[in-house]
Amino acid sequence: MSDSYLSCNEIYDHLIGLGITQTNESEYAHEFELANGQIIYVKRLKDSRPSKKWVSRLMIHPNLEKHRSLLKIEHVDLNFNIEDNMKSSFKAFPVSPLSQAKQTLSRYGIGVNFRTPQALEEFVKIMSSI
Repeated sequence: MSDSYLSCNEIYDHLIGLGITQTNESEYAHEFELANGQIIYVKRLKDSRPSKKWVSRLMIHPNLEKHRSLLKIEHVDLNFNIEDNMKSSFKAFPVSPLSQAKQTLSRYGIGVNFRTPQALEEFVKIMSSI
């Protein structure tokens, strides 16, 4: 078992390889839309190699917390802490209740990291069926 997480670049490349449609790109995140309309974001961090450090690399909509049991699969780590998962570039997600900005509001999601490419593929299949 791997003890590190896929990098943002690896996640991005795997999503493209799976044929997932990129719908938008900002300075801080790539936006993708799954076939069922779910929006996910891959952060644009400068981590081109797998990392042991926890930083959420993929973000899913916070209303998916109700599907926590479906999404908790082997080699996938979820982070539901709002404070860890805020960024203004997650345009399709709700404004964070912790946002203190007056003009550029922070939005939030659920952070996801993957230990293997297979886990990412399985996670995308599950997300596409919700």
